[in-house]
Amino acid sequence: MRIQFAASNALLKLLGITLPRLPTIAGQQVGVSKLKSDQHKMCWQVHVVKNRTNSFQQTIIACEANSRFICFIPVYGEMSLDELTSRIFKAWHRTLSDMLVTTFLIPAELAHAHILQIENIHFDVKWVKNTDLSIHGHISDAALWLQDTLEHRCETFLNDELNFELANHINMQTKKIGKKSNKVFTMDEFTRYCKALIESN
Repeated sequence: MRIQFAASNALLKLLGITLPRLPTIAGQQVGVSKLKSDQHKMCWQVHVVKNRTNSFQQTIIACEANSRFICFIPVYGEMSLDELTSRIFKAWHRTLSDMLVTTFLIPAELAHAHILQIENIHFDVKWVKNTDLSIHGHISDAALWLQDTLEHRCETFLNDELNFELANHINMQTKKIGKKSNKVFTMDEFTRYCKALIESN
């Protein structure tokens, strides 16, 4: 099973690295290829935003391609690509686990077993340079929620409690996907996808 993280230009600048572009089909615009998760590959778009206008504090936002499931990774200092990869894994596992328990989508004991099964899936990690503009739009919306929330709470960065509260609110939304205005309930869609991964592995 592969997990593919697509880094935006802003994220690459933060990390101080370069990455190969995601290959494109002839005739397609370079650097903005569509991302899609399936039973063989989970795709995430990853970007970094300022916590407030003219702030030095930043937060990395990762968004799963199909469900638009969002998780936040506060930036505390310099980090390597391997460190970021580890933090993204921990963030989406933790966010999903907490939401499964608090939203009662499945019983708590099953939720914990569900997360353990996901953690046991071996992922072949690949990073590329790419920005799926349709997913980036959802990341931009999440960034606005982040900035408004921090300003309203008079905070400069996300603590654990506020991180979960914000992710929970965003992931419990119904979101429009694609030009045909298809709608998905993010949490339900992501949970269903994770269950399918467990069953296929």
